[in-house]
Amino acid sequence: MRARYVAALAAFAFVPASAAAQPRLPVIEEMTVRITVGADATLQVTESIDAPLNSPGVFAVRRIPLRTPDGRPVRVRYVTARDGLGASVRVEVRERGEVLDVYPGLLSAHDPGDVQLRLSYVVYRAMRSRGTVDELDWLVVPNKWKGHVRKLRVDVHFPSSLRTTREVQATLARPDGTAVRARVVRGNGTVTLDAPLAATPDESARLTLSWPSGHVNFATPEPPERWPWRFRFTAVWFVPAGMLGLTALVWLTNRAIGARPVVPRYEPPPGLGPGEAGVVIDGRIHAEDIVAAVADLAARGYVALERAPGESDVIVTVKRPWVSDRNVRPWEAVLLANIFTDGFSSITLSALRASRATASIREALSAELAERGFFTSAPLALRRVGRWAAAITTAVWVQLAWNQRADGATMLAGIATGVVLWLLAGVIASGVLTPQGRRARLALRGFREFLARVDTPRLERLPAGALDENLPWAVALGVTEAWLGPTPVR
Repeated sequence: MRARYVAALAAFAFVPASAAAQPRLPVIEEMTVRITVGADATLQVTESIDAPLNSPGVFAVRRIPLRTPDGRPVRVRYVTARDGLGASVRVEVRERGEVLDVYPGLLSAHDPGDVQLRLSYVVYRAMRSRGTVDELDWLVVPNKWKGHVRKLRVDVHFPSSLRTTREVQATLARPDGTAVRARVVRGNGTVTLDAPLAATPDESARLTLSWPSGHVNFATPEPPERWPWRFRFTAVWFVPAGMLGLTALVWLTNRAIGARPVVPRYEPPPGLGPGEAGVVIDGRIHAEDIVAAVADLAARGYVALERAPGESDVIVTVKRPWVSDRNVRPWEAVLLANIFTDGFSSITLSALRASRATASIREALSAELAERGFFTSAPLALRRVGRWAAAITTAVWVQLAWNQRADGATMLAGIATGVVLWLLAGVIASGVLTPQGRRARLALRGFREFLARVDTPRLERLPAGALDENLPWAVALGVTEAWLGPTPVR
């Protein structure tokens, strides 16, 4: 039966459940430390810890000292972990002063009776040379232990150049210097120490080794640490980085297409209304596009605009029948139908600005522009599909990373991928114009140049309650700043 349990093992500082209840301390049945002495003066350390499931430890931190017992500073890097089933375990590494705290994630039981952890890391500068002898001084059981260790096994593997280990001196000692009784077995390039340690909390076991020099090159430079622990780069970051580059490429392409010289135009392009023009010029449906469409319907006599008494809002009221009118486009019919809500034939302009209240209007406008050949596909639907793809990709990525016990950087890469997908959907949806749509966008940019230079005296000569025919276009094309003096309804 495979069950997951919170890691409560290894050379870890266990936190007891309750001091008042006086629980039994956790017990490590067996701890195996495998040390490989590299020819480049590094140590490859793997700690294997077996503990019973009924051990009352509820939290675990592996605390690795960053100084040897004789006071020399060391560096510990490349910390990884696996459980008893061989699956990777997420680890969080925090360097605090002269210790390195390792917080493991969830573990799987190898069998119903115990839980196992395999912690691996690389140690630099832990060895030293004394003329004809090289030495290693290392705490195989840390001195911040919060539980009992019943059995300890240390396997030391030397470089292949050291063919015989008869001259290797190996000892285990307690903090007070007393020797730990251990059976030492010397093999072909290996030394094994077996000890019924019976270490009590806060005790340590110090391993001291010495062997003839010439098998370890202390002049080998340590590889630079390019990334701090918490910002370590992983290969999965190439996915969001590549997608971000694609997003930038699409955006720059759209901008280059829209960077053509603009020739001022004195009339809007044929076949487009103000509300539709606001979508074509930037590929998005804004609240101002709906307002521009309402102003256009008012200029055409379908609705009336009147200031609400005592408010800064405007009341929109239907003036004449529109259901069978051929001059009303399908999406405009949806807009007019929204004015007839709950039996009323009027609505405030602020209500038509709300995206939720105008969802059906936006959908109809987006679909109609695609049907009439301005967009290759409905921009609103394309943007929605892209955002759903971003959300699903992020959810699947994070779930798979959690199942595989990946580190935080992998999960963060999944979230970054979703964010980039979200942005990419918006960029693509804004630029899926047909050749007809690109010509219309260029013409609208020229008409916007003309509208930016508003003829204020002519507007002031308009009779009260009249609307200038270009005002809806100014609203849709975003040049209302020049029109703030004259008001739509006077």
